[in-house]
Amino acid sequence: MQPTSLPSPTRTIAICLCVLAAACAGSDSEMSADQVAAMYVRDSGAKIWDAFSHADAGGITAFYDDDAALMPPNAPIVKGKAAIAAALADEFKQFTVKSVDGRVSDVNVGRNLAVETGTYTFALALKDGAPVSETGKYMHVWRKTPDGQWKVIRYMSSSDAPAKFNPACLAPLYFQQGR
Repeated sequence: MQPTSLPSPTRTIAICLCVLAAACAGSDSEMSADQVAAMYVRDSGAKIWDAFSHADAGGITAFYDDDAALMPPNAPIVKGKAAIAAALADEFKQFTVKSVDGRVSDVNVGRNLAVETGTYTFALALKDGAPVSETGKYMHVWRKTPDGQWKVIRYMSSSDAPAKFNPACLAPLYFQQGR
C-alpha cells in the first residue's frame, strides 16, 4: 500500500500552520525543568503500577534509588533497594495479581525533590485461592540524583478500609495534655 500524501494546497496550509505555531511558541510556552520532572515522575509512577500488575519486583525497583525506604502499613520499614526488591519478590510469591488500578493524582516538584500522590485499587488471589481486594492511597517521594535522574527514595501507602481501634494511639495525646 502506497502512503497517501495531502494534495498540494492542503499540504502547504498544513506546513504554514506548523511554521506559524512554532514561531508563536516563544519562551513562554517552553516547559520549565520542574514541569519536565513532573511529567517524568507521572509517567514513571504509571510504569511502577504496571510493574505491580505483572508482579515484577525488578520493574518496580528500577525506579528506586539505592538508599530508598519502603514504609508499608503495619510493618517495619524496609531500607535499601536490594532489600525492597527482595521483600517485594517475597510478597509476590504469596498471591496472584488479578487486577490493579493505580492512578497518579498529583505531582509536586521543587528543586531536587518531587512528591507523587495517588490512589490504587487491586484484587489479588492468595495462594490458597482466597480473594483479597484493597483500595487506598499512596505517596512516592522522588529525588533528583547527581547525574540528573529522578529516583524514588520513599514509598508509603495506606488502605481506605476503617482502621481497627488501637488504644496505644491515644497515649501521646493523653500525655500531651499533662495527665
